[in-house]
Amino acid sequence: LLAAGEQDPTNEEVRRELTVLKKEMKDAREKKKAALDGLFGRAI
Repeated sequence: LLAAGEQDPTNEEVRRELTVLKKEMKDAREKKKAALDGLFGRAI
């Protein structure tokens, strides 16, 4: 998708999919961080 976005930056479908994927990745990082913070936060 990144390559498609670079080739045609005006393609709305590619931009929309990239936005969705970025949000999903951010949510997954935050969820993982919260889980690890909870795990290690209790041990200290």
